[in-house]
Amino acid sequence: MADKLATQGMFAESRVFIVDYGELTRWQGVDAGSVERVLPSHTNVLVIYALGKPDKRTGLYKAVSKHSREEVLSAPRDLVRWVMDETNHRQGTISRSAARALLARTGPDLQLLSTEIDKLLSYNAQITEESVTELATNSVQANVFQLVDAVVTGNTKRSLETASLLYTGASAFPYIIQMLARQYRYLFQIVFLKKQGFGASEISERLKLHSYAFEIMWKQANNLDVAKCAVALQNLAEADYKFKTGAYPAFALLHSLITKLAK
Repeated sequence: MADKLATQGMFAESRVFIVDYGELTRWQGVDAGSVERVLPSHTNVLVIYALGKPDKRTGLYKAVSKHSREEVLSAPRDLVRWVMDETNHRQGTISRSAARALLARTGPDLQLLSTEIDKLLSYNAQITEESVTELATNSVQANVFQLVDAVVTGNTKRSLETASLLYTGASAFPYIIQMLARQYRYLFQIVFLKKQGFGASEISERLKLHSYAFEIMWKQANNLDVAKCAVALQNLAEADYKFKTGAYPAFALLHSLITKLAK
């Protein structure tokens, strides 16, 4: 890694390296001293991430934190804070409600959030909920969350409107089915484990979901039970089969499927 960091990119001034902190601690020859020598002397970007909480008492952690900027993102409120801090850092302002509106459209993708902040600031240094609604990109993941929200609360009209945003042609149908099936599989597990007596933190740890996504699904699960999740997955499997066998046009299948799920 030290050799790679010291190597300049051929077509760019710097490159980005992403390292799992857990793996870093297991590499042979990696100690606080070597980190102290390498980190201050390279021009590339090194991102070290940890899915769990690193031991702050270790020499390795102290060496890394001395020469780096630490961001802890463990809950939706932390993402809101990150959006607000990044906006301020770029000489702009954004309210908490506008930051939450932006997260609702992009999901927890930090790269997409960063791009959207730049875009919004180029329009106006003061980002409002109105400018977010008018200009910010709706990501596929965020739209899927919104679609499932509408479906599990029985809002057929909003479900169909959101599905239409995702549907860009027949080729989009398999991806929509895949994303919905993935969401309902997670919801099935949440509902099942919740019924077994597991708490939110235990379930989140088992499913290895980002906390922002888990909080959304935890709320969605309140409107579901195991039977409803099973029926939804069956409906998704049937729609997928009908599409692949050419039994029905894709858009008609999507309309029928969403109506069934919302009921």
